[in-house]
Amino acid sequence: KKNRKKLLNKTEIKGIELEALLEARNEKNTYFVLIDVREASEYENNHIIGVDYLLSTTSFYKKVNKIKKHKDDHIIIQCHSGGRSYQAQQILKTMGYKKTINLVGGISKFKGETI
Repeated sequence: KKNRKKLLNKTEIKGIELEALLEARNEKNTYFVLIDVREASEYENNHIIGVDYLLSTTSFYKKVNKIKKHKDDHIIIQCHSGGRSYQAQQILKTMGYKKTINLVGGISKFKGETI
């Protein structure tokens, strides 16, 4: 439990850490929002089971209002390799989102369940 809290207070996590957090969330032991910022075609091809929102970087500013109710929640952002999600994380920080976490290596380094 302490470890989950520690993970959610980081600014970046690895795939194995996201796996642990997703498992805990599935068991209702923690709460966070998972956002995929890749394009719809990439998402349809393969995505992490448990993604809450698809906010592709090309339409990020147009769609970011979809998550405003989560401003005080922990938000984990992922893309293919970590670059776009890092950019989205920086944008969210400037918009006042204080609990953002980037998935380092993105889905390319994630070994958990995808569909």
